[in-house]
Amino acid sequence: FIGIDSGSTTTKIVVLDGDSRVLYSYYNMNGGNPIKAVEDGLNRLSEECLKQGAVLDIKGSCSTGYGEDLIKSAFQLHSGIIETIAHYMAAHYLNKNVSFILDIGGPDVVHFLKHLLSLWGIQRKNFHWQPAARKHRAIWEQGALFS
Repeated sequence: FIGIDSGSTTTKIVVLDGDSRVLYSYYNMNGGNPIKAVEDGLNRLSEECLKQGAVLDIKGSCSTGYGEDLIKSAFQLHSGIIETIAHYMAAHYLNKNVSFILDIGGPDVVHFLKHLLSLWGIQRKNFHWQPAARKHRAIWEQGALFS
């Protein structure tokens, strides 16, 4: 199974076997060219298969993200799914108690948090945000914000 997340700035590809084990993953900036980014990731997958002497037998493929329809069409994938629904399905697969996903991503989360902080009377100098694409997490300079 191949899943492709074609986001506004990054491309992620994952290949799973029939037991949901990750066989291959790819993460890279798309440089404004999502088709090329996916092509590069799939070429790397092909190269890795050649190195390992493996033959892919693709049972299904799906795209998500801002480029969902574009990538589905360009690479003739089986399906596409709204990103938040994909997040929910994955979270629910891992934990059956998950009942919803609140998706606030990228620049939206920064504006949302700035608004909350201003409502709570917390000045901007008290926190610092590193975009997830660079650090994969928020870094808070002064303690636990939501304690």
